[in-house]
Amino acid sequence: MSVLMSLREPFTRGEFYYYEIDRKRLSLETKDKAEALRLFREIKRLYLNGKITRLHAKCTVRLGAFLGEALEWAQDNLAAETYRAWKTNAAVLEGIAGKQAMLDTVTVRHWDKIMSEMRRDGCKNTSINTRLMCLRSMFNKAIEWKYIRLNPFKGIKRAKVERKTPSFISPEDVTPFLASIADLDLRRVIAALIFTGRRQSEILSLTWEDVGLSTGSYTATLHKTKERRAFDIHPTLAAVLDSFPVEARTGRVFTRWRTVTRLSHYIKDVLIASGYGHLHAHDLRHTFASVAILSGNDLKVVQELLGHQNIRSTMVYAHLTPSAVKAGLNKIAAAGVDFRAHIADTPRLKPVK
Repeated sequence: MSVLMSLREPFTRGEFYYYEIDRKRLSLETKDKAEALRLFREIKRLYLNGKITRLHAKCTVRLGAFLGEALEWAQDNLAAETYRAWKTNAAVLEGIAGKQAMLDTVTVRHWDKIMSEMRRDGCKNTSINTRLMCLRSMFNKAIEWKYIRLNPFKGIKRAKVERKTPSFISPEDVTPFLASIADLDLRRVIAALIFTGRRQSEILSLTWEDVGLSTGSYTATLHKTKERRAFDIHPTLAAVLDSFPVEARTGRVFTRWRTVTRLSHYIKDVLIASGYGHLHAHDLRHTFASVAILSGNDLKVVQELLGHQNIRSTMVYAHLTPSAVKAGLNKIAAAGVDFRAHIADTPRLKPVK
């Protein structure tokens, strides 16, 4: 019997559409004929390519083969740092489960082994969670490609992480800090980070074509969503951009550093030399947000400036707005009402029985 004869096209039994694969009846879990035909075409494609033998059975894709495909896709479609993270975590998972393991045999048990090894190595919960999110994202791609139906990492809870108050350079110290940086390139890029709130990768990818000095705006590609978004140019950023020679205004704005890792090392050295050794490069983004809030902007405005998708990400700065909270509370007024005595000639309210 040919492979084609092992598949039977969608048919109804009761309300739902079914199909048969190797004489076993399976539900397509839909009442819509067009949807049933679409699902069947995808099943047929996978079946003919040897990706599955039966939809309800274990897939025939091995872990090593999938990870090879996933990394090839990631290299072409994801940021360089994200690709490197995928590559590192793929190697870790292969070391635990083995390249020859079938993809759908990866389970929570493998994650427990990975997490146990990380704890023995003294890894922090933030690092454990980062690895979990990376593996979950990789296996979402396996589901998207119809290799498996369930993500083994989906239901795993993140390790508990105590939310720390962001560290930052105080508004009054920003100017003397920048003035103390002898290296001109570093002074420029650090000022750009502080007065935009952009991530380092977003600043390093900024090109002169993205900048409109005459219009007072620039366009950045957000690191997490890959969204292109326009932002106003702060006067300090305008001064930074205007300081570049006209003949140098082609290609990337900040050409000295190719990777975030390299730039972070340079920034860390400057922070240590300036007495901010407890801070890291990402804290320059926190500095922007903190200065923005302490200047009177509300959290919603700061959310837009930072490019946060969810206001919860911006709420880490809520502790900086006690005056704003107090001002909002004071707007709920009841002026002229005396709460110390009964008003004359007004009967008291009887208690509700």
